[in-house]
Amino acid sequence: MVSAPNTAWPWNSRRASCPLARSPPLPRQGPGALDVAAHYLRSGPGGLIGGDWYDAMELPDGRTLLTVGDLTGSGVPATSAMAMMLGALRGMAVAGIEPGALMGHLNQVLETSVQPTLGSALCCRFDPATSLLSWAQAGHPAPLLFRHGSGRPLPPPDGVLLGAASHVPYEQDEVRLFPGDVLVLHTAGLVRHDARGAGPEALLALAPRFARARTAQECVRSVVEVFGGAERQDDACVLVARVGREGARKRLDVREEVRRRRVRSRRPRTSSRPAASRVRSPRAGPGRRCARRTGR
Repeated sequence: MVSAPNTAWPWNSRRASCPLARSPPLPRQGPGALDVAAHYLRSGPGGLIGGDWYDAMELPDGRTLLTVGDLTGSGVPATSAMAMMLGALRGMAVAGIEPGALMGHLNQVLETSVQPTLGSALCCRFDPATSLLSWAQAGHPAPLLFRHGSGRPLPPPDGVLLGAASHVPYEQDEVRLFPGDVLVLHTAGLVRHDARGAGPEALLALAPRFARARTAQECVRSVVEVFGGAERQDDACVLVARVGREGARKRLDVREEVRRRRVRSRRPRTSSRPAASRVRSPRAGPGRRCARRTGR
C-alpha cells in the first residue's frame, strides 16, 4: 500500500488520525502520473478521534485508487470501523472491482457489521494510460476539479449514505483529466463554516494558487493555511492529486540539449589530421638530397 504523506503525530486513543495513511507518497512516473499529498486536520483539543480517513494506493494494473470518507461516531469504535472499511476497500480495489460496485459492497459490509453505523465515502480510480477518472460516491461531497485557474465540483452520480439502506445501487461516472489538472477530495468537516466563515466558496477560491503550485504538497499547504488555523468543530481531511505536466518534461529535455551544446562549443578545437601527418620527415627537403649528390 502506498499512501499520501502527512505530518507525524503520536498515536493514542484520544488524539490520533488514521494510522493506515502514513506511508510514503505515490511515486511520480513522468507526464500523466499523479502527484498525491494529503493532510488530516484535527478538531479542538481533548476530543476523541473521528471517523475520517483518506488513502491512496497504486493498484497492480498500474491504476491509482484515491479515497476519502467519514464514519459516524468517535473513539475506539470509529477507529475499528475505519480500519475494517479501509481493509475491505483496498481488497476489492486490488481485485479490480469498479468504484460503483465497490460502494455497494461497502454498504453491505457496514450494514452487516457487529456495530452498524452510517458513513459517507468517495472512491476514485485513475488510469494513466487513458487519463480517465472513474468514481462513485455514497452521500459524500463530490471531488473538486481545478483547471486553468478555476474550480468546480464534479456532477455527482447517485449514491446514498453507507449503511442507510439495503441493496441500493451506486452509480459510477467518468471524467477525463489533463496535464496540470488538480483534483481535491475532502470530507464534509473541511468546509463547514468555522469561526472565520471559511466554507465551500473559500476552497474554490484557492484555484489561482493551485494553478501556480508546482506540487500537490503546495496545494495542500494552501488548504491548511485557510482551513487549519482556527479551532475546528470536526475532524477533517483533504487529499490532493495533481496530474503531471507533459510540457514540463519537454522543457527539461530542451534545456538539457541546450546545455550539452554549450558544453561542446566551449571545448578547444583540435585538428582532425593525425599527429604523424603533421610531423615533417627528416629526409624531406632539397638540401639533404643535394648533400648526398655532393658526397659522390
